[in-house]
Amino acid sequence: SVDGLVYFILALLGVGLGYALAQAILSTFGTDLGAGMLKASTAQVQLSVHEGLMYCCFGVISTVLGGLVPARMARKSALPKQLRTGSEEDSLGGTRGLTRLGLALCGLAALALLLPTSGHVPIGGYLSVGLGLFGGLCLTALTVQLLLPRLVAIHSLTQLARHRVASTPRLLAVGLSGVIAAFSLVVAMHVMITSFRVSLDQWLTQVLPAPLYVKANEPATQGIDETTQALFNQTQGLDHSEYWGTLALILDPLRPPVDLIVRPLDLAQASGRLPLTGPWHSKPTTSAVPVWISEPMVDLYGWRLGDTPTIRLDAGQQVQLEVMGVWRDYTRQHGAIVVPKSAWLDGGLPALRDTQGAFWPRAGTSVGDLQHHLKETAESLAPGQYTFGQPGEIRQASLDIFDRSFAITYLLEIAAVLIGLFGVATTFSAFALQRQREFALLSALGASQAQMLSLMTLEAAWSALVAAALGLIMGLVFAAVLVFVINPQSFHWSMDWYTPWLDLTVMVLGLVLFCTATVALTLRSRIQRGPLSSLKEDWA
Repeated sequence: SVDGLVYFILALLGVGLGYALAQAILSTFGTDLGAGMLKASTAQVQLSVHEGLMYCCFGVISTVLGGLVPARMARKSALPKQLRTGSEEDSLGGTRGLTRLGLALCGLAALALLLPTSGHVPIGGYLSVGLGLFGGLCLTALTVQLLLPRLVAIHSLTQLARHRVASTPRLLAVGLSGVIAAFSLVVAMHVMITSFRVSLDQWLTQVLPAPLYVKANEPATQGIDETTQALFNQTQGLDHSEYWGTLALILDPLRPPVDLIVRPLDLAQASGRLPLTGPWHSKPTTSAVPVWISEPMVDLYGWRLGDTPTIRLDAGQQVQLEVMGVWRDYTRQHGAIVVPKSAWLDGGLPALRDTQGAFWPRAGTSVGDLQHHLKETAESLAPGQYTFGQPGEIRQASLDIFDRSFAITYLLEIAAVLIGLFGVATTFSAFALQRQREFALLSALGASQAQMLSLMTLEAAWSALVAAALGLIMGLVFAAVLVFVINPQSFHWSMDWYTPWLDLTVMVLGLVLFCTATVALTLRSRIQRGPLSSLKEDWA
């Protein structure tokens, strides 16, 4: 009961620290965590009493369960065996049962990917990551047994450290579980974020083919009318231009409206102007209006290539469409439909108010000069009503918002790794306390304190190498689940896979280095003890 009270007090301290940290992050970065898209100065952290108590109970329960398993295993072993040095490894039982459990959990994780979404929430993907995480941790001891004997030792001390680590795979699995879990999630998030960023950059390059763009600052009340377009088209140095508008189309009253984009787009140009995914049709097969739909239209409304759905405009007019292809869109999560302007107008449909435009300069005219002339025309018509931008500026602004949005993610990743390193340092400190008689014997045989510290440091390096290898494999698997399952089911868009091998190599080397340094600094004071004091501690 006393231990339970201590656990509860520590859980309360953890909840309080988390609340203070969340408030500090919210005050510093805002509600959008630094992305700059939302402005809400009065936002504050919401945490009710019952939620705080629930978190405390979760902490106490997880702590009790974490100590219950080894306690039950130790209870089953005989008392003389428990008193013998090295009994800690034996008390954890064999690795065969743990390996079977790990393989079973990994199998269940694979089957969970087949589960359908619930309210567009990827339950199966989240369940797969959770089961895969615990399954991978259960396979840590097997990884130690399979990997370490195959690694080449440089000299005798390194070989001794490798043999010592390989002889206690179950204890090592317990000590490395925290850093493996943290590192695998760090790898998964980094690969996913990198893949998303590269895909976003490539997407922006394809959807911004013109050297210069313009948009109306208040599209709902003011667009780019025909008079303004005519004046823009007379600008010195302009070769040709395009203008398009957007209509908010309600297909389902229970969902947000879909953007209907009517823009100048030739059927033969669609594959180059739109980031199409999968096959597409180059020619319509019916008399319906040809359109290209974004990926959310497939998930939310079930539209497919070749379908001929019918939409109803605000005036009650019905329009039959033919889906020519599916394109990737990172700006409209609720769906978008692109319609060729010529096909829309030829069908007798009402013209939309143009709110955006693109410009191509003539040969010999710089984009900067063209932008200057267009700005002069725009300011003479309606000062401050139009904004001009080049693709590089738009792309950089978009990527800056992306980087700021995920900045807090990297901070949490670093915190998770530091917690894992603390667990490794604690584990090796416990190893050092259990091995005082071994250190005394080595000292009596002539080993110096520096050599014994080097031995433990090398053991930590071998252990960190195993943790990095297993964490890297698990992280890549989790990243695949994030990229190909969770993100498409959550946000209804896809991305291309990109593996940042240089970053991952630096992360692996950094983990090994920091684990080794942490253990060396932690054990420095414990190793620097005389052999007599170590033997006395063992006799006591």
